[in-house]
Amino acid sequence: CRDLTVESGHEARLHMLCWGVPVVCLVLVFSTGVYGQAGGGCWIRNTALGSALRFLTFYVPLWMVVGYSAWVYWNATDTMDRLLAQQEAAYTGSCEAVGDDHRTEMDHQQRSLKRLLLLPLLLVVCWAPSSIRRIIDIFEPAFGVSVLDYVSSAAWPLQGLLNAIFYGATPAVRDAVFGRLDHSARKLRGVKARLRATRKRHFATPSSLSSIGPSRQL
Repeated sequence: CRDLTVESGHEARLHMLCWGVPVVCLVLVFSTGVYGQAGGGCWIRNTALGSALRFLTFYVPLWMVVGYSAWVYWNATDTMDRLLAQQEAAYTGSCEAVGDDHRTEMDHQQRSLKRLLLLPLLLVVCWAPSSIRRIIDIFEPAFGVSVLDYVSSAAWPLQGLLNAIFYGATPAVRDAVFGRLDHSARKLRGVKARLRATRKRHFATPSSLSSIGPSRQL
C-alpha cells in the first residue's frame, strides 16, 4: 500500500492553513461591516475599505494560487519530460518492435503532460474577467452594471466543468474510462449468455417430460 508518512506529517499544518486563513478573512470582513451590494451581486461593497479587503482576502490569494499552480505544473511537467527522455534513451538499443511500442507509450505520456499545463490556464480564463471588473471598481466606483459583469458571472462557475472536461480528456483518464466501459460490456454479454442458457434449459424441461410415459408421469 502507499506510504502516507509524508502527507500525515503535514496534515495538521495543512488543516490550519486551509481552515484558518478563510476563517481569518471571514472575521476580518464581518468585523469591518463591508458586506452589501457590490455591482450585480451581494458581496463586499464598492467602498475604499471594501475594495482593499476584497483584494486582500480574495483576489490576491487567488492569483497567488494560480501562479503557484502554474509553477508546480510547469516543474512537474519538466521533471517528467526529463524522465521520459531518459527512458527513451535507455530503450535505444532494444529491438524494433519493443522500440515502437515504447515510442507510442512515450507519445501518450507526453500528450498527457502537455495537457496538464492547460489546467492553470483555465483558472486565468475563469477569473480574469472578474478580476478586471474589480480593478475597474477601484478607479470608477460608480461604473455600474456592464457586459463585463455578465461575462464574469458566466465565467467563474465554469471552473469545475472545464477542469472535469480537460482532466477527462487526458489520454490516461480516457483509456481508463473506456477500459472500464469495455470491461462492463463484456460482463453484460456474459450475463446475457448465461440467461439465454438458463432459458434454453427451462424450455427443454416440458419436452423431456413428454418423452416419459403417462403412467410414469402420474
